Amino acid sequence: MTLVYFCFNGNVKKLIKDEEFRWFFFFVLSAIIVVMVWILYLGFASDVENAFRKAAFQVVTLVSTCGFATDDYIPWGQSCCIVFCMCSQFFCIRMLTSLA
Repeated sequence: MTLVYFCFNGNVKKLIKDEEFRWFFFFVLSAIIVVMVWILYLGFASDVENAFRKAAFQVVTLVSTCGFATDDYIPWGQSCCIVFCMCSQFFCIRMLTSLA
């Protein structure tokens, strides 16, 4: 919560220097790119913007475990489902390790 406070008060450098934020951002961005390329390859999205929007929403909603879904991602294949499972597991592991 303090990183959000510093970011909104104009000290974005603290957010960028934080190792946990960098790893989390890299993980989420990587998952979005993998899913985006995969659904473009399979033809479930008409263009890059649509694919990015679908992938970003599904990945972010699974990482945050809020449970929303705007698309049926089961037809996207097992590869996407594996990435989505990794996203939800990442959140659980992050919670467990931050409690230590």
